[in-house]
Amino acid sequence: MHAIPTLPLLRELHVSHNKLTRLTLQTDTTLIAKKFPKLDLIDVRKNELEDVDEIIQSLKDCEELSALLLDGNPLCVHL
Repeated sequence: MHAIPTLPLLRELHVSHNKLTRLTLQTDTTLIAKKFPKLDLIDVRKNELEDVDEIIQSLKDCEELSALLLDGNPLCVHL
């Protein structure tokens, strides 16, 4: 995500249908919150996300986040 600029006013991030296996590739788990401080909704439906703990760590500092759309990911089978 370092190639993505900081977008301080971004409210919604839609990245469904992208075969994502992780929300971040970096070890900095606060990167999403730093890049998108006003993020309210993340749509990651129909990807390849499996690790609930990784998602929690990646989003724990997103203070404005109120909606996380996860359906269609392998992790949903285990919930």
